[in-house]
Amino acid sequence: MRIVFVHGINNQSNSSEWIARDWANFIERAINKPGLLAGCDVVAPFYGKRLAELTRDRDMTVRDAVAQSATGVPDADVEFAESLVGEIAAGLGVDTADVEAAADLDVTTMTPGVRALLPTLALIERWSPGTGDFVMRFVKEANTYFRGIGAKDEIDALVKPALTGHGSQIVIGHSLGSVVTFDLLRNNATDTRLYVTLGSPLPLASVQRQLGPPLRQPSAVRRWLNAIDPDDVVGLGRGLVPPFAIGIENLTDLRNGWDSHSIRGYLSDARVANAIATALSC
Repeated sequence: MRIVFVHGINNQSNSSEWIARDWANFIERAINKPGLLAGCDVVAPFYGKRLAELTRDRDMTVRDAVAQSATGVPDADVEFAESLVGEIAAGLGVDTADVEAAADLDVTTMTPGVRALLPTLALIERWSPGTGDFVMRFVKEANTYFRGIGAKDEIDALVKPALTGHGSQIVIGHSLGSVVTFDLLRNNATDTRLYVTLGSPLPLASVQRQLGPPLRQPSAVRRWLNAIDPDDVVGLGRGLVPPFAIGIENLTDLRNGWDSHSIRGYLSDARVANAIATALSC
């Protein structure tokens, strides 16, 4: 059986080989079954470096937009970034009523979306040190994936060959990798015995709007397990509920320690690892 590991943001320094080895080790250690995946066809399509390059090479990032009063930045880019950040801030319980006073910025020449963006990030950072920078990294890479010219097609082309034409499979997507895999699986009917999404941003309405319908379990997926740490801001600590169709199994009580978005933490949960082990026929 093929097992497909699809990574998320901030992986430009990793490699396909590293991800395949380490993710397999996390699973095996979680349930004390060394060598469990040794007989499987384990693959980890790698897009991290290319996504980082595309993000860096875009004409203007959202942070640059703020510094330059949003000159030349497509309104849709700013709106998507602002909606993502605003949704995460609201999920954290951050009071955005006074966002313009949260940072020492000249907001008079900024567009409304940019006017709120960095002050909101400043509030998030104040609420949870380190979280604001992490959210900004996620927003930049998600913005590139969805809105960079040709970026989504290029990233999808790096991942799709691992998901099609290889018989029955198990697919594990982390972070942005859950978005990439969901979109590919709903458009490609490859038998997927188990689909696992970890730290997924799919509950975010702003992400759902970019994906568009249908928001349902792909027809070739037999079982979908979604796991989230309540403190993981990328998924607002939420399960996948309507508008996603019912039938998705949600684990919403994982505790990954100081790094709530950690793939190590997610794959080290015995329930997640056991679900993978149960689906195996290597």
